[in-house]
Amino acid sequence: MLTMRSLDFSPARPAGPAAFEAERSRDPSEEGCNLPSRSLPEKMRSALNILRAAWHLRACQCSARVRTTGLVRVKNQGTVRIGDRVVFLGGMIATEIACRPGALIEIGSRSIFNYGVSLEARSSIRIGSRAMFGSLVRVTDRGQGPVVIGDDVWIAHGAVIEPGVTIGSGSVVAAGSVVSRDVPPGSLAIGNPARCMSLSLRLRSGETAGVGAARSSKEIG
Repeated sequence: MLTMRSLDFSPARPAGPAAFEAERSRDPSEEGCNLPSRSLPEKMRSALNILRAAWHLRACQCSARVRTTGLVRVKNQGTVRIGDRVVFLGGMIATEIACRPGALIEIGSRSIFNYGVSLEARSSIRIGSRAMFGSLVRVTDRGQGPVVIGDDVWIAHGAVIEPGVTIGSGSVVAAGSVVSRDVPPGSLAIGNPARCMSLSLRLRSGETAGVGAARSSKEIG
């Protein structure tokens, strides 16, 4: 029989920026990847993290190989669905998932959550696949409108996503930003209140600046 004591493993190491890449590298994302085999301690650690997730997320509908490396508090009075290979990283503050009566929280496959993330739904929160959440991110709908977060979205440390917001796929929300309006796909949202700019334009301007700097250095040389 599983008990809290039996699943109270050694404290998880705080999750830093490198933890996202470390977690992604543990599971091949494409069939036929020729990754080196993991050592026995790594396999045991992964198995323990899956067991920990089974305990902490027992009130949720979880797909295969969901892992937690720290404490996740769940208050589910509605429906919480978690896709395969989702990871909740441990740290100084527990992640909290609160789903009120009749509400829905859906998390797409291979999404990663750093410590201290708060998800609170009174209506619905839908998160796409491969989303990345920095520490202390807060997402709530307060019953005022559903929140939709697309695939491959990165939400950085301390950002707040307010009710009724849709964040398009491939977008980035900068640290500490407060998002109260929709974010188009492939955009950078930054500030309080957050303003949006195209990531493609930003990358293009960066390339132009790099070319200009190279030309200047040649002229000086």
